[in-house]
Amino acid sequence: MAVKVCLITGATGFVGQYILNELVASGRKVLALGDSEEAFAPLAENNRLIKATSALPISAAAFKEHNVQFCFGDVADISFLASIFNTASKAGIEIEFVLHLAAVKKARRPVMGDGTANLLEVCRAYWQSNPETFKGFFYAAGEGDVVRKFSAKDGFPVKFYQLRHSFAENNAQAPVKGENLYRLFTPVDIPFMKKYQERSVGKTAAVSDNQYIKELSQAVSRLLNSI
Repeated sequence: MAVKVCLITGATGFVGQYILNELVASGRKVLALGDSEEAFAPLAENNRLIKATSALPISAAAFKEHNVQFCFGDVADISFLASIFNTASKAGIEIEFVLHLAAVKKARRPVMGDGTANLLEVCRAYWQSNPETFKGFFYAAGEGDVVRKFSAKDGFPVKFYQLRHSFAENNAQAPVKGENLYRLFTPVDIPFMKKYQERSVGKTAAVSDNQYIKELSQAVSRLLNSI
């Protein structure tokens, strides 16, 4: 029997860690693509829920003892991405969902258009070979035009997230330039998340960004369970 998993890019990032934790807590198996083994080490040590391995190649057997398998590489490298999906197929692992979080980072250069396009190409090819089991690509990065082109092809199942304005970048007392950890996205079809779709600024914000991240992670888990 095939092992059903979610795949996350940016799993060792700020947002990715929260969502990874929520998926594990809900009983899901996860293929987690991260930057480096150094970034993964403290994540695994600080969360007792995560029973992870970073041994390659990935395998269905490893999920009997672990709920997360980490894969370290460049998510902009199409050969690396293709190897993950191909190995999963051969190993009896079904990738149901892909959550693309790699561009949501603090003080890091985000994944640019080519990286997202490569991931979409690989996911689309996988979906075409597995139309009954691949259920969706969830996008939380900046290249909207790239994604719209793919969503128009053959009914490829892309789910959009809506950008939430940062508390920090709109706070005149503490301006933030460039990429920051508040560059987050809200699932527009989750009712209890709608309160985050309006601009909130600085100390007058009704809800903290950390609380937003926690509720976003819960919303993602609920959304996957509803599909």
